[in-house]
Amino acid sequence: MSKILKGAWAEAVRIEFRETESFRSLQDLFAPKLPEEKSRQKSRQEEEVLREMAEKGYREGYQQGLEEGRLEGQQQGYQEGYEQGKIQAEKELQDLKARLENEYRQKLEELDHLLASLREAISQGVLSLDREVLTLLKLLVQKLFFKEFLRDEGVILRVVREALQEAVEGSRVTIRVHPQEAQILRKTNLRALSGKTFPEIRVEADPSIARGGCLLETDFGLVDAIESGIVKIPRVPVDDNTGALIPKYFRLWDWINSRLPSSERQTARRRAKPESVLREAEDALATLASEWKRTFEEFQKADSPVPPVMITVCDNTDLAKLVHDHIAKGNVLKELENNERNGEVTFRIDTKLLAEAEAAFEGETKAEAAERLRKVVDTIGKIEWDGEEDPPGKNIRSVVSVGMLNEGWDAQNVTQILGLRAFTS
Repeated sequence: MSKILKGAWAEAVRIEFRETESFRSLQDLFAPKLPEEKSRQKSRQEEEVLREMAEKGYREGYQQGLEEGRLEGQQQGYQEGYEQGKIQAEKELQDLKARLENEYRQKLEELDHLLASLREAISQGVLSLDREVLTLLKLLVQKLFFKEFLRDEGVILRVVREALQEAVEGSRVTIRVHPQEAQILRKTNLRALSGKTFPEIRVEADPSIARGGCLLETDFGLVDAIESGIVKIPRVPVDDNTGALIPKYFRLWDWINSRLPSSERQTARRRAKPESVLREAEDALATLASEWKRTFEEFQKADSPVPPVMITVCDNTDLAKLVHDHIAKGNVLKELENNERNGEVTFRIDTKLLAEAEAAFEGETKAEAAERLRKVVDTIGKIEWDGEEDPPGKNIRSVVSVGMLNEGWDAQNVTQILGLRAFTS
């Protein structure tokens, strides 16, 4: 009994306690809040909002700062890299300039030493310099400095600029140069270099063109070019002071044929006798040869590495052989004579000569001999070629040919032309 009462009493106490707690909760819920409590709650809400805004602003600011920092870092890195590259390039240019200057000084010192040795040898009477030794020394100096001269890219640019200045504005231009210099021109703004307006400028590599030279081709007509003074008319022997209305050498072939006896004159069925043609052409040949000699002396004064070339174009191979022998034996000028002193300076080339080409040394076939003759013609006026020694045609001064002008020959040092054939169509 006592246990039950005790337990009931305890349960009653617990119920009363729970009711008391619930009552207090309701009191808290419905009881009016004091101003201080409202203020604290509002402050907490504002703090929460401010904290969220601060966190959001931090995140946005962090992201923006990160992007700007990256961009600024890239710009700074680029600028530093650019400055370092510029400094390195300037240093390399200075080193290159110093190296080239040092090489030139060494070359000049070598030349001074050589000249000093020669002066000492001459003063002691040990060395006797003749013309051949002087010529050899001159060639040595030319080889020594000409190759160094051609290494300068500015050389070909100046040559091409001068050539373009002579071209007619508005024409299409093709520039032929040595393959090594074609690479230089392809990297150059040639329109800006010329200062003229050309619709098209093409650069073509041509191994037959010597370094430091160029061949300019345009679509400007030949007649227009001659009238404009761009293309020079080849010299013809018109030196005649007889007072005749038409100089006798102006139409040389017609004049020679008219002077021949009827038995020797050229007709539709026969050719004029070569001996008779040469007899009547001797004065004209001498006149043009004297012009060539003046040009030759000018070339020597200018220290040109190649001589001027006089071409005699003949009507047939028999006449070409006769004229060649006449010139090569020194009957026209001693400077055109083939001998030990001059070497082979007068050269003949025609189809008959190629067909009958004789070997210059044992074991050479006719085909090889003909090819050797062609190489002489191809290298006339050139100072460089694919071979190891000097170009075989470098020192040629006179060429006797049949129809050579119609075969596309590209020698660039031809200064006089004598036509012993008809040039009318």
